[in-house]
Amino acid sequence: QMRRIRHQSRRRLRRRLSADASARGDNAAPATRRNGASHQTRDGTSVCSNLAKACRRGDVDSVQSLLDRGAPVCETLLHDVCGLADVDAAVSIARLIIAKDKGAAARLDRVGRPPLFSAVHCPALFDLLFEAWPAGVTTTDTRGFTALHAAAAAGTDVVEFMVESGARIDARDDRGRVPLWHAAANGHVAVVRALCGRTGRLSSAENPLEVAISRRHYEVARVLLDAGAPVGNRVVELARTGPLRNAVLARRKRDDERKRSRVAPVVATKAVLGDFTHRLNVG
Repeated sequence: QMRRIRHQSRRRLRRRLSADASARGDNAAPATRRNGASHQTRDGTSVCSNLAKACRRGDVDSVQSLLDRGAPVCETLLHDVCGLADVDAAVSIARLIIAKDKGAAARLDRVGRPPLFSAVHCPALFDLLFEAWPAGVTTTDTRGFTALHAAAAAGTDVVEFMVESGARIDARDDRGRVPLWHAAANGHVAVVRALCGRTGRLSSAENPLEVAISRRHYEVARVLLDAGAPVGNRVVELARTGPLRNAVLARRKRDDERKRSRVAPVVATKAVLGDFTHRLNVG
């Protein structure tokens, strides 16, 4: 009998707790909808946001309405907007978000990247984010990657503007790769030509000429050869069976001749000094 009483008491307690929880949820729901966010977890973090959903849909009118009603701008909302396929909607929504919270352009994602990294494919979106936070062009993420690396890899038209705005053209990622390497690896001839005209260092931990030939971006490789990229043994080996074989061998021959011409005077000077020292000792 005592067990039955305890069991009934527990059932009544569970029903009361369930009713209290339902009442709290019903009362909180209208306020949550008014603020533009969805349901909250027990620790207060947002499960999802109506504003974020509207941004991902590219729904400009809904975003405007939610922002007017005071919906908060979450940390990486602009990062999601920059990834939209509809560029016009992305620019419009980004403009609304920045007008609401200009600091959104300076917020970093989990790897330390600002939204500018994701906007290099669209000049209009890039200009908007750069105006809101110019320091984005010099920001480095946790892997040493910069916005210039991203722009070079994508082959976009903002590369030269970024260099003029202070982006480091010789910045290296965690694999020692400079922006020129990424442009060469993806076959972007115009970007490679623009970067070659602004830097005297055409090699890094990984040679851009090597990756261009290995991936058969032969036009890029020609631009690099004409700009004076170093031709090492690996480059000669990669080009041995390709259309650049003769050009690479000719460049290697010229490089060897230059080295010999620089070394010859040094060798001659050492020989003269050695002979002079020998005569002094004999004397």
